[in-house]
Amino acid sequence: MKKAFAFFSISILCAVLAIRYFRPDFAWFTEASGEKIPLGARIIAIADAYDTITSDRTYKKARKAGDALAELERCANAQFDGAIVEIFVRTLRALPNPVIEVAATTGPRNS
Repeated sequence: MKKAFAFFSISILCAVLAIRYFRPDFAWFTEASGEKIPLGARIIAIADAYDTITSDRTYKKARKAGDALAELERCANAQFDGAIVEIFVRTLRALPNPVIEVAATTGPRNS
C-alpha cells in the first residue's frame, strides 16, 4: 500500500510540475489554460519566478524582493494567475523585510 501511495503522490507531483510550464495567456494550449491549469502548478509558477528573480545565477545578479514582487504584478493575468499573484505579493509584503530578502542573500546558485 505504501508503494502505491508513494507512486500516486509522485505521479501527481510530476503532473503539477509538468503543467507548471503552461502559461495562462497561451491560447494554443487549449487543453490546459487559465483555470484548467491545476492550482498547484499556478502557485509553483509564481514561487519559482520569485525565486529566480531574487537568486544569484551564473548569468545574472539577484534582484531585490521589491523588484521581484513588482515584476510578478506586471506579469499578472498574462504569464501568471492574477488572483494568486495578488495573494502572494500581499502575503510577502506583510512579512518583515529580512524574511523576504533572505533569498537574495543566500549566495550564488548554479541553476
